[in-house]
Amino acid sequence: MSVDMYHLRRQTRQLGNLYHQLHELKYQTGPTPEIKTHQPAGPRPPANWLYLACYITQEQKLREVAFNAFQGLGIRLADTDTGANRLCQLIGYHAQAISELEWSSDFQDEIEDQIRIITNRCKDTLTVPNTPQDTWLTARTICYKLRPHVTPDLLRKWAQRGKIRHRKGHPHNTYPLGDVLKQLHTTSNPTTPGDVT
Repeated sequence: MSVDMYHLRRQTRQLGNLYHQLHELKYQTGPTPEIKTHQPAGPRPPANWLYLACYITQEQKLREVAFNAFQGLGIRLADTDTGANRLCQLIGYHAQAISELEWSSDFQDEIEDQIRIITNRCKDTLTVPNTPQDTWLTARTICYKLRPHVTPDLLRKWAQRGKIRHRKGHPHNTYPLGDVLKQLHTTSNPTTPGDVT
């Protein structure tokens, strides 16, 4: 039974976004406890083990079904194509061919299961996708949309001070539009003298 290639493409795009968010959560430390407890000397775990275990387990499952699909289609992968985000991109690119496989419904079931599992694991930290407030944009795009109120230097300053979130990307850093709008609103309507900037 074949599946809808457009639906499969949308699902892999969503799964890629979930893997990106889960990757960011791996390296976040939890909130500081109210009561100081004695921790033994020695090395600390480099990441949040709960998110790390979920990431590793789900990535292995994705790799297994993706490799089976690509092998059945005769598609060769490079050594750099084994990460979860890259596999999601390749699945989206080859969605039409994958949707014509005999076991494409099983493939889609695995993608849906992974979306469900990762969403449940990160449900407290995930935002609803496709809302204009949660769109991550480059500094150039935000400055163009909100000119003359926002400049790239102002965005950088807010991010350094922790007033807005930011993602460091390869070519450009990105900022969530919702955070920028909230910060712009509090800056233009300060409640206390310390709220300016």
